[in-house]
Amino acid sequence: MAVWHTSHQNFKAGIFSTDCLWQDWSAVIAEKEDFISLLYTAKSDGQMCFGCTPENNWYAIELAPSIFDKVFRRKGTYLYKLDGGKFEDDARLPMKASQCVSKWDAKILSCRFIEDIWLELQKYPITFITYDKLIAISRKYVEDQVKSSKQI
Repeated sequence: MAVWHTSHQNFKAGIFSTDCLWQDWSAVIAEKEDFISLLYTAKSDGQMCFGCTPENNWYAIELAPSIFDKVFRRKGTYLYKLDGGKFEDDARLPMKASQCVSKWDAKILSCRFIEDIWLELQKYPITFITYDKLIAISRKYVEDQVKSSKQI
């Protein structure tokens, strides 16, 4: 089994170290799909969210104007394929169905540089909801709620 991790740094030693503190212990957190790891690489300061429906339909939502441009377009990152042998599922992870964690260093199986995260993400079945679309959907929802409350 392989898992995925992204970093703006290039690790040449062949090992991805347990460099983050998670649940009071050093860990490597990785994703089970490469595109999910690319979504996590965005530094959006809470101005973007993403997730998956129960039917496994992935989406990303801008919570502020032009965040996709800011965090994905013309931004590069390293995508690491890691040996998943020591990774475990953990219900405490934010996206427990798509993430896993290891208390041990992880061997890097391969690495490739993604020059433009946005262009790479276009290859995957992700629905991107822009801020403008989010506002339009929200307005429609409010209008529908107002209409239905007047009909009562």
